[in-house]
Amino acid sequence: MVKRRDFVFGIAGFAGTILINSLRSNIEKAQAQNSSPIYVLYVNGIRTPNVKFEQDMELVRRFFAESSIPVAGVDGVLNPTGLTLGVGDLFESIVQDFLAHGSPDKKVVNGVLNKIKSIDNNLRSRYPRTQKAKFLLVGHSQGTFFIEEIADYLQSYYPDIASRTSLLALSPFTSFKKIRLRKMYLLRKDDFPKAHLLARFGIKGCPHPNLPPLVTSIVPIPFISLQSHRLDYYLGSLTNHFEKFDAKYIKSINLAQNTAAQYIKELLNYNTGVY
Repeated sequence: MVKRRDFVFGIAGFAGTILINSLRSNIEKAQAQNSSPIYVLYVNGIRTPNVKFEQDMELVRRFFAESSIPVAGVDGVLNPTGLTLGVGDLFESIVQDFLAHGSPDKKVVNGVLNKIKSIDNNLRSRYPRTQKAKFLLVGHSQGTFFIEEIADYLQSYYPDIASRTSLLALSPFTSFKKIRLRKMYLLRKDDFPKAHLLARFGIKGCPHPNLPPLVTSIVPIPFISLQSHRLDYYLGSLTNHFEKFDAKYIKSINLAQNTAAQYIKELLNYNTGVY
C-alpha cells in the first residue's frame, strides 16, 4: 500500500518534471526560432509570508501561461515579512523611499542578481552563438523598490545584462527616475499608492494611475483601495475565485490582466544579439 506522504511527494516530483521539461522545451523552441529565451524574476510586496509567496509565484506562472507569453523560466526571491503585522516592512519601505538608500537588507537584491548572473553564465557557456537571454523583473508594491535597486546595480556594473532587462511595476511606490532600462507600470486609480504619490509634492515623473478603478458593487467602498492593491487583482486568473463577483468586477480584473500582457509583450519586443 502506498503511503499518503509518498504519494504526495510522487505527485510533486511528477509535476516538477513536467515543469522542467516545459521550460527546457521553451529554451529549445527559442533556439530553433533564433529568438531569445525569456526569464521572469518576481519580488513581492509587504506582509507576504512563505505560503503566500508560493501562492503569488503560482499566480505569476499561471498568468504567463494564460497570456501565451513563452517564457523559459519564472522564479522569484522572497521579500520576507518583517516584525509583527509587517511593521518591519513598512519601516524598510520608508528607508527605501524617503532616504533613497535602498534596502538595508541586501538578501533580496543579491538573491535576484545571483539568479540573473547564474542563468546568463550558464546559457553563455552551454549555448554559444545563440540569442542572448532577456530578463523581466516584476515587482509588486514594496517589491518595486527592490527591482529599482536591482536595475540600478545592473546598469552600473553589468551594462550588457541591463540592456536585456525590462521592468514591470505593479502598484508602484517609486518613479524609477534614475533607471534607464525599459520599464512599464500598472496602477489603478483607486489603489492607495495614488495617495502616497500625491503626498510626494507632485514630484515630476511619479506614476499616475493608468487603469480604471476596481469596479464592483460587492466590496465595501472603505476597503476598495486595499482590494485594488492585491496582486491577484492585477494578474489574477478569471478561472478560479472570481466567479462569485459581478460582471463589472470581472471586467476590471480582465482589463488589468490583458493590459499587463500587452505591456510585457511591448517590453520584450527587441533584439539582444548573440552570446
